[in-house]
Amino acid sequence: MSKPWSLLTLPGPRKHLESISAVLDNGMSCVWLIPDEFVKNGFADDLLDELAIAHDSVHIPAPEETQCDGGGRAHAVVPTLTARPTNDLPAWAQDTFSGLAGFDAPTSSSTVAVAPRTTSVAERIVQLLGLQTKAYSDEIHAIVAEPLLHGKVLVVRGWREQDRDSLASVLTRLTSLVKEEGLQPEHRPRILLATRENDLPRTALDRLDQMTTRVRWWWGAVGRLDTAVVVASARPKFSGKISHASSLREIVALDVITEVAGPDLWLAEHLAVSWDGLISSLGDEIEAATRDLTGECHHVGVQRGHSGNRPPHELRPLWRLAMADLWEHQLRVSPAANRPKRDGIGLNTLIWRGQNRALMPIVDEYRGQIEMSFRKRASQAVLTDVTQQEGPRKSAPAQPRRTVLELGAMAWAISSRRVRLTQADNELLFSLLDVRNSLAHLQPITDEMIERLAHALPGERH
Repeated sequence: MSKPWSLLTLPGPRKHLESISAVLDNGMSCVWLIPDEFVKNGFADDLLDELAIAHDSVHIPAPEETQCDGGGRAHAVVPTLTARPTNDLPAWAQDTFSGLAGFDAPTSSSTVAVAPRTTSVAERIVQLLGLQTKAYSDEIHAIVAEPLLHGKVLVVRGWREQDRDSLASVLTRLTSLVKEEGLQPEHRPRILLATRENDLPRTALDRLDQMTTRVRWWWGAVGRLDTAVVVASARPKFSGKISHASSLREIVALDVITEVAGPDLWLAEHLAVSWDGLISSLGDEIEAATRDLTGECHHVGVQRGHSGNRPPHELRPLWRLAMADLWEHQLRVSPAANRPKRDGIGLNTLIWRGQNRALMPIVDEYRGQIEMSFRKRASQAVLTDVTQQEGPRKSAPAQPRRTVLELGAMAWAISSRRVRLTQADNELLFSLLDVRNSLAHLQPITDEMIERLAHALPGERH
């Protein structure tokens, strides 16, 4: 079953791919670091193929690995000595090698698994294109000098390579040689190396020439809009007429899922499909989506204030699992990584943010409607008293304008019987006030408060 959304069509990832394309278009090589989880689920291949299509590219095949009959790895023959009649040997051999006369040349009778035969990236490029290397000191010189490769993007999947040091060497040497040979940026063969962090030696990135190579991490590629698109695409659509409470709960749920999941698009999809929208069941639904983590990934909290272009070292284990990222300029760790029932992740804060985004426009809209009814029923003296409830202005405006009546001030006038509204308007006013006050104190709205507000709202919302 295909997903209702595609990573390739989301605006954030598209912009990320465009930034890598810009590096390649400028004649530079690029090391692109991708979470291990992307390689595991196939997203890495999809993203890389999409990127390669936009360029004059050559995909470098993976190292050879011969398959045995059983579909396993290649096996090497271990020779054994097999007896044979000594009269098959010539006379001189029988005299000279009498101790070996009873044995023939080695033959095979058993097998032992060994590492498959591999070649370096440079050797595979030479083999792929049939380049002649005799006139050059090595394969990399031949690649740089080959006119057919001028301007080409050599696409390498780091997770398929088996020799990390060789991979790092071809990257540093090729990018160094194109500069030494005086090739203009547009004529340089360049490498696009898509890789997991551990596919390269630890110091490989530090040795890169910044004049010829750029490093890009999958970091901050996903934003609020991307998560919201996933949620809206995956959320089941209601059929038929629904109640006010269900409609309002659904409006709130979309923003809560987006805020809670953040950059974890898989959690966003899970919650969009499975969560019923009740705040009381959200923790259980996140718990159901929790993935198994290694010990080094536990007890990592939400962090803030990071604006770098790569994940901090303490978050790398979670980043490799695609469970930590930079989202809307904040470090975010997926709630599915922290097991909310046990470790705590500030889940209430995330719920509050989503509710605040969803409900404040509703509160403001209906506050305005209540104000219109209030002004029709209030005397000028009461209006003066109510506006004074708002406190003195910091500075007088250039042109006088009508003061906005806040919910608290209108509620004061109603409670003190200075103004009488209809019962429906009273219920709506105090429901809006409760919601506004709770949000103002950074407290999530309960399911009961949402239910109460929904019943107080006049008519269906569109």
